[in-house]
Amino acid sequence: MLGEEIENYLTSKGVDEILAELSEEPKTFSELDDSIGISPATLSKKLEKGVRSGILSEDITRQKQLDGDIRKKKQYSIDDDYASWKESISESNLLKNIRNRRSYEEKIEEEYLALIKNDFQEVE
Repeated sequence: MLGEEIENYLTSKGVDEILAELSEEPKTFSELDDSIGISPATLSKKLEKGVRSGILSEDITRQKQLDGDIRKKKQYSIDDDYASWKESISESNLLKNIRNRRSYEEKIEEEYLALIKNDFQEVE
């Protein structure tokens, strides 16, 4: 049985998308931000809470650039303690369904904006 804090985290908005995306491979904040439908501030909070709870891991690598500068790259992944979740998510249709939902939401927004544009043109 899950603790209340972890259950609240897992059922909060956007965490399903974060876990689904991370079930494929580790990803940076920018990669997650590009693919998840929550604000960057909310994403940052969800990632921090996931790391604090032990569900997510944060890995920082340093890469030496051609100009000699050191660039840090932070990636998030599902923690090894939750490897069975990662496997279950990968084997399920969760990521596919989330991506389909995003696609439908984008189509709905496009259609709605087109209706607004057409209706306002008729009024003017």
